[in-house]
Amino acid sequence: MNPILGQQLRETRGVCSRDDIVCVIAEDRLDEVIRLMAERKIGAVIVIDKSGRTTGIFTERDLLLKAANLEALGPDIPVGQVMTSGVVSVQSDATVVEVADLMLDCGFRHVIINDEHGRPEGIVSIRDLFRVLRRAAEGRS
Repeated sequence: MNPILGQQLRETRGVCSRDDIVCVIAEDRLDEVIRLMAERKIGAVIVIDKSGRTTGIFTERDLLLKAANLEALGPDIPVGQVMTSGVVSVQSDATVVEVADLMLDCGFRHVIINDEHGRPEGIVSIRDLFRVLRRAAEGRS
């Protein structure tokens, strides 16, 4: 196995970046969250509580699957009503392969990286994993 694939997330360049995560609170309006995602060109936001702990995730997939009901609910509903709760997360000592396996096994496109207190430290997307795989294939770290 290529050494980069066995690296922990915190050691893998371009995967675990606190600067790349976008967090919202469950009370934020859905239309504002969607606008934020479009502006930042991201496919997911982490939903946190007032203490900063992860409570859910809202993704493009959530929007697509729940779009039929959005008209009835209205654009100003809280994102917490349509987010995915009970998310599975990892800590930054998880390896690239472990996260890839989790994504494959569970059908996830995003995995949240939380610290030991449940506060988000990063998020890994499928795109991030493809970047790592490309670097591994090219022999770069």
